[in-house]
Amino acid sequence: MDPSGWTSLPSDLIRRVADLFLATSDVDYYMSVRAVCRNWRAATDDPTGLDPRFTPRGWVLVASLAGDDQTGRRCLFLHANTGRFLWKGPLRNYTCVASTEDGHLVLEPASRNSRICLLNPMTGSLVSLPVTTAQFLGDNEFGLSHDRNMFATGSSSMVLYSFFDSSSGGCIDLTWDAVYNRESLFKAMTGMFASMVPFKGRAYAVNENGSVAVVEHNCRLDEKPEVTRVITGSWNWMDGRNTFLVDNAGELLVVSLLVSRREVQVFRVDLKNGLLEQIKGIGNRAIFLGKRRCLSVDAYKFQAIESNCIYYIGNRFGFDCGIFMHCLKDGSHVKLFESCCVPEGPKSLARVIMEYACYGHNA
Repeated sequence: MDPSGWTSLPSDLIRRVADLFLATSDVDYYMSVRAVCRNWRAATDDPTGLDPRFTPRGWVLVASLAGDDQTGRRCLFLHANTGRFLWKGPLRNYTCVASTEDGHLVLEPASRNSRICLLNPMTGSLVSLPVTTAQFLGDNEFGLSHDRNMFATGSSSMVLYSFFDSSSGGCIDLTWDAVYNRESLFKAMTGMFASMVPFKGRAYAVNENGSVAVVEHNCRLDEKPEVTRVITGSWNWMDGRNTFLVDNAGELLVVSLLVSRREVQVFRVDLKNGLLEQIKGIGNRAIFLGKRRCLSVDAYKFQAIESNCIYYIGNRFGFDCGIFMHCLKDGSHVKLFESCCVPEGPKSLARVIMEYACYGHNA
């Protein structure tokens, strides 16, 4: 076909192709479609604002490369389901203070007179957040607090969740008018939050005894969010068990880890019946457990990652110090690295992903 004929393709055909990319969260490919020519851009929707169709799901910020005032900071993203790496940037006049679990970046401007922004790194859409956001995220004379676990959820509206400590958190509706937007706090239902994750547009948390709860956001009615328990756990929180909540390619899992016994158990969360169903394997997936967040990747897309395995960090001191891999098929444990400290020189892919899980955007 004559290359000049591509510009005259029917608009409905162009939209179908573009929608296929959105269905697989390949938002960067969608942007490439829009960049072909004026006709293709006119046939596709402009990805501005906080439209959930253009949320960069699956993309995680695993590293950033510092630059000067002219070049700015470049960011390296990884797609957990396709194994693709992508450099984006540069970021000028902003500092990234958080990367949400659905791929957005929370940016602090260099000028204290400017608002905090939420950036979609795939579309370049930059949204100024309500004036209350700075206080909500822990603003002080030294700038924003960088030690937060954050993620955004929502379909018709977007809610930014920030967990302040192991027993409390807050959320703010980013699509609501700034005048009426107010910080909304919530407390753990019992015990402490061990792990939090966005799942199908809602925020879920698990505590140390295996109880799972959902955070019900209802800020438009000027009410505080409610933490509703959906599964009651029975584990003894005093046995040193670590619990993690993971979105494993569309299914919600709870991972129980006892480092001292080298015991790893995986449970499927049955929200309909309020049960934890133990499973023996996770197929072609690999799960990385970190203190800041957890990440499930398609191991078939990464040659250096073993499938049906759990990667985790052991104790800080002693024989169990380091990064380990637990094979769910045979129950074996392998120590991959002696230390969790960042080594000089090239890093393995497993360490890069583990650092993201432990340190987030500061990896």
